[in-house]
Amino acid sequence: MNESQHEPRDVRAASSGLADARLLVALARGRSLSGAAAALGVTQQAASARLARLERALGVRIAARIPAGTRLLPEGVRLLRAATDLVAAAGRWTATTASLATGRREEARPDHVRIAASRTVVDFLLPGWLARARALGVDTADVGALPMNSRDVVRYTGDGVCELGFIETPRPRARELAGAEGLERAIVAWDELVLVVPPEHPWAHAGGVEPARLAATPLVLREEGSGTRETLERALPGGLAAPVMVLESSVAIRSAVIAGAGPAVLSVLVVERDIERGALVPVRILGRRLRRPITAVWRGRREALTELSRTLLAVAR
Repeated sequence: MNESQHEPRDVRAASSGLADARLLVALARGRSLSGAAAALGVTQQAASARLARLERALGVRIAARIPAGTRLLPEGVRLLRAATDLVAAAGRWTATTASLATGRREEARPDHVRIAASRTVVDFLLPGWLARARALGVDTADVGALPMNSRDVVRYTGDGVCELGFIETPRPRARELAGAEGLERAIVAWDELVLVVPPEHPWAHAGGVEPARLAATPLVLREEGSGTRETLERALPGGLAAPVMVLESSVAIRSAVIAGAGPAVLSVLVVERDIERGALVPVRILGRRLRRPITAVWRGRREALTELSRTLLAVAR
């Protein structure tokens, strides 16, 4: 008898229900079963099997294959709002429990510093900043970095869960987000975004793409609230086409583009090595330069921050 057979039936049902809801949300975002599978990190066969089980359990069809991918049928659309609410509630539960658990550990470690930062900052910029701080004699051993999108960085910093945050949204949006939480802010760095495609894509040899054509093309996108997506949306104010898929990691998007899922706009920090080795090709967006600030946010006076946070603000510039 396997371990899952010892679980109460309602626990197994809740777990299965959340997985079903995540599949439905991913399907609505990605507009294809393959896109939903990629977003969830499962095979297309596994996603298809789960969808079939859900439809059998409900006794109705909730999605249908079409030439452009997969679309939700009216019954699926009816389920989507409840699925979205369930997935969002699960995310809040995970974030809150993680915050409480970290808080308990910090009671024994009063000097622990928590930093919230966009994923690009955590993966590509923060390690260098910490190395510079350490070279200046600042203790960096007891720091925790929480990767999340820019909107959540501001919320966690405003709530006091994290002492310092780094976001990658356009300047007006950074001012708006920080102001809503009463946070101080300062631009500490700049980041370039680049449109990338695989070498076999028609745009790889086109010499550039018009903004209107880019806006009308389904892309692989980050989730709403991410700095990358907000920067792109502001650069293409006419709106974006429905995405090929929505992924919550720039690294995952990079992998999807290499696999041929579709074009994407990403930080040059994420794709520069792939460009160097020829796995991805940068494409000029004619008449546009996608450059965004990296903005630090914190609550209260800078002088009241820990030595590590003050040093990070200095070395990041």
